[in-house]
Parts: sequence; C-alpha cells; structure tokens
Amino acid sequence: MLQTTSYNPGSLSYSTTYYWKIVATDSQGATASGPVWSFTTGSVPNNPPKTPSNPSPADGATDVSISVSLSWSGGDTDTGDTITYDIYFGASSSPTLVKSGLTETRYIPGTLAYSTKYYWRVVAKDNHGAEAGGSVWSFETGPAPNNPPHTPSNPSPANGATVASISLSLNWSGGDPDTGDSVAYDVYWDGAGNNPDPPLWASNQRDTTVDVSPLQNPSTVYYWKVVAKDSHGAAGTSPIWKFTTAATLTNPPNTPTGLKATITGKAVHIQWQANSDSNLDHYNLYVGYSSKKYDMTGSPFNVSNITSLTASDIPEGTYYLALSAINSAGKESSLSEEIKVMVGAKPTITISSNKNSYSPGDTFTLSFALSNPTATTQVVDAFLGIIAPSGSIYFFDSSPFQRTLVPARADDSRTFTPAATSLELSPGYDFPLTPYFSMTLPSGLPEGTYYAFAAVAEPGSVQAGNPKIMGEISISSFIYSP
Repeated sequence: MLQTTSYNPGSLSYSTTYYWKIVATDSQGATASGPVWSFTTGSVPNNPPKTPSNPSPADGATDVSISVSLSWSGGDTDTGDTITYDIYFGASSSPTLVKSGLTETRYIPGTLAYSTKYYWRVVAKDNHGAEAGGSVWSFETGPAPNNPPHTPSNPSPANGATVASISLSLNWSGGDPDTGDSVAYDVYWDGAGNNPDPPLWASNQRDTTVDVSPLQNPSTVYYWKVVAKDSHGAAGTSPIWKFTTAATLTNPPNTPTGLKATITGKAVHIQWQANSDSNLDHYNLYVGYSSKKYDMTGSPFNVSNITSLTASDIPEGTYYLALSAINSAGKESSLSEEIKVMVGAKPTITISSNKNSYSPGDTFTLSFALSNPTATTQVVDAFLGIIAPSGSIYFFDSSPFQRTLVPARADDSRTFTPAATSLELSPGYDFPLTPYFSMTLPSGLPEGTYYAFAAVAEPGSVQAGNPKIMGEISISSFIYSP
C-alpha cells in the first residue's frame, strides 16, 4: 500500500490506452474511491533511415566496367517505414542529383566513359521526412579494350590481276578502329614469284604501300600478304593475294614535272614540262576539291598529248590538280606533284599619302603596296590615280622615270590609263608600301579634298569598257589648302 501520491508503472506500450483509479484508506480503515481515469500513450518515435553503406563498386575501386550497376546497403530500423533514395552521380567530386525517389538499393547510370573517375552519393529518406546521407564514394572505370587492327584489304594490284609493268607498288587498305593506336605492317613477298607461301620481306612498315620494283619475270604468278600489328600486340592477317605478270613487261612513262597554273580572272592556264617518253599517248589531269582526293566529276580528264591548256569561266573555289602520263601500252605513270589553285581569290593593292593635309611648298608623296596572298599566280592590270575636288579624274601612266597624270572621263573606263599591264603576281607575292610619286606642291592648286585611289583589274577588261575589278579599290583622302 502506497503512502505517497505518486506511482511509476514502468515502461508502457506505445499507442495504448491505460485506465487507473485511486482508493484512499485511513488508519481507521475507512476508504474513499476516486473515479476511473484513462490516458493513451503516444505513437512510436520515428528513427531516421540507416545511413547508406557498403557501396558496390567499393569506394576507390578501379578498372570498373563502363556498364556498372551501383548498389548499397540501406533500410530503416522502424518496422513499416517506407524508404526512398536520392542518387547523386557524376565525374565531379561534388556530384549532382540524377535520380530521386528510388525505392531499390540499386541504380544503373548507363554506359560510362573509359578511364574516368566517377563520384556518387546516396541520401536515404523515410516517409516521415527524416533522411540520412551517405559519404561521397568514387570509382574509376577501366581503359578501353583494345580492338585488333583492320584486316588488310583492297589489294592493289587486285587479287588475280595481270600486271604488265616492270615498276610496281603493292598497296592495301589498313588502319585501326581504336583512336590513337599505331599500326605497323609486315609484308610477305617473294620477288622470284611462283611461291604460294611467300616469306617475310619487309617488317614494321608504317605506310600501306611498298615498292617491289623491278619485276624481273614475265608470265609469273606472284604471291603476297600483309599482317597488320597494333601497339598492343593485336594483329590482323590478310589472305594470300596473287597476280600474274604479262608475257612482256614494260615500264610506265616518266612522271610529269613542272605542273603550274596561272589565273586570269576566272580563267586558269595550266602548263607542264613535256614528257621525254617516245611512246607517250596522252596525259591525264586529275582535279579535286581537297588535297589528294581528285573527286571532280569526270576526273581524270584525258587532255591529249599537249603541255598546256586554258580552262575558262571556272567557278570560284579551291582546286587541287595533279598530272599523269599514259603511254601507248596503256601504262600510267605515278602522279606529279600536286598544285593548289584558288579561283576567285583576290590580290590586294593599297595606296596612302604621307600626310592628311597639305599647303603650298609641302612635299606630297604617294605610296602603294601590292600583294598576292593566294596559292596561284595572278595576272592583273594596275591603276593608280587622283580625283580632284571638282570631280575630275586623273591616272598615273606607266612611265618608269617621271609619273605623269593623264586626265580621263569618269564615265568611260576606256579612257583610263593603267600604271602597269599584265602584271604577273607569283603565289605569296608581297610588295611592301613603297613611294610611287613625289613632288613639291605649288601654289594655285584648287582648294579642297582630294582622293588618291588604287585598284587592280583583270587584264584588258578596263580598256574594253567592261571593268572587272579584283578585290577592293583602295582610297586615301587628303586636303589641300593655300
């Protein structure tokens, strides 16, 4: 029997209603009962989810697959709680949120990059709003697997072909599918022929061509193969190819030399040195839009047995040209050195005066510069002159000693006097700013603003009344006042 007014019932159950009452008894045995009271205990307190742990791949793991599945340990100590996970992932040490509300302890980030370090973190959340964030983990994917080099293919001469030339290069297609891999080639070849199991002839070749000239034996079957090896030791081996030499072997013509081009407006004049072969039949002109790719429709062009030609009205653009020679036996030489031709590229001319304003007695000097930034010789007519304040126009003539200003009619280009005609500007030509005309200015000249100008045009076009200006007209203004 308690003699105090408090009672501790001990640990009770959560979410339970309890009833109680008090009966008081005095020393004489009299009693008094209180009413029955009740109370209900509170619900179970929420615990946060378990902190995500035990990552897979393990923290700091290397050589991980690029198709990895991420997993971890999670859960909650409170029975019945619902847990979701937010995933932070990326190549930064502070990964960003990539997936939220995940109910599994597993996440697949998709195909990753090779040889890359990734960081990830998991935050667990329960349905009461409590959360627990794990540490930032990391792993590194493995290097890209090595693929073997391409099996050598597309042999030249073609497999089974007949070859009539003493001079011959073996060619094939090779390469490697993996960027950065270097490839070397072992060539198996027997120069005597008739050997279907050719021995190793040249090893560690870097080019996909080898010269096996001269072929000594007519009416002979030659066998060859190529083994491609990459820098990781993987290899690809071609089948054994063969070709047969003709009953009579001949040399191809000599390679053409001296190929060059001169541009006049949109006309391209091409010329080369005559070939010395006595049985020359014609030349083939190869034309393309990028270096070593002669892909213009119709290329190569049979230009007959000549040493120059002019192509007119060529569209503006950049062209690449090479030439071969073909003899009467149909044998073709190797290609000449390639040249680059730029049609529509413009030479530039600039004019300037030594001062911006002049008075009687001042020295007046005009200078000009001329350049050809293109890769082709440009042929131009050059014009230099002055426009007076009244609008009258004057042109400097071509006198080499004392330049003379020749008046002209502004509305009739046939009256314009050139300072130079059919001037050939070689590729990269650069004539620096140089004085062209100088004099001491007298008194009595018309006051006002004068304009010095310079221009280049297609040869003969100005005098023909149909000016074809090349590039920009250069203008320099100056003032004369008494």
